[in-house]
Amino acid sequence: MRVGTPHFSDNDLPRFSRTTPLGKRRKSLAFFVVALGIISFFWPLITTDPPVLGKTQWSAWNVVCQIYQGNLPNRKLSDTCERCDRQWVLALFYVPKLPTALYVLIVLALVLLCLSRSATALALLGRMGAIAAWQSWRWDESGFERLFYGHLFVGHVRFGRFMFLWLVLMVALVVISHTEDLDQGL
Repeated sequence: MRVGTPHFSDNDLPRFSRTTPLGKRRKSLAFFVVALGIISFFWPLITTDPPVLGKTQWSAWNVVCQIYQGNLPNRKLSDTCERCDRQWVLALFYVPKLPTALYVLIVLALVLLCLSRSATALALLGRMGAIAAWQSWRWDESGFERLFYGHLFVGHVRFGRFMFLWLVLMVALVVISHTEDLDQGL
């Protein structure tokens, strides 16, 4: 040790650098969780009562297709919007934001898993997703009702299964990123 060089023990390392990178098992489990999140885009986890466009079970894929075709959001919303002849404007204003953010976060997690082994970044994405899922589950019902029924609120939208799945997936990402014992052999 040279004179004037400070001694750093292992306990003095910053907290984020003590987290070990994702091993093969944790990375595989994280890929599985991310795959479930991406597949959930096609699962009919949203229920409408009364039916909208003749359907009661909706997936995020069905919602996106109906927005693209111009059937959603409800046609009555076009009367209050000057630029509503463009579907992206309607989607920007009437699609619930937090559920959309969950899909963005899961795609970011996929990119992160492909490019990095950082457990810290994965845990951060999982925490943000869990908070977004919880907040959406508690507060975003009116956003879904506005999307399906317009400002009339004549029906109910049940999306508890959708948000419960996302809450479980995001918490699973946090647990996987922090549980280093998963990489140990059995």
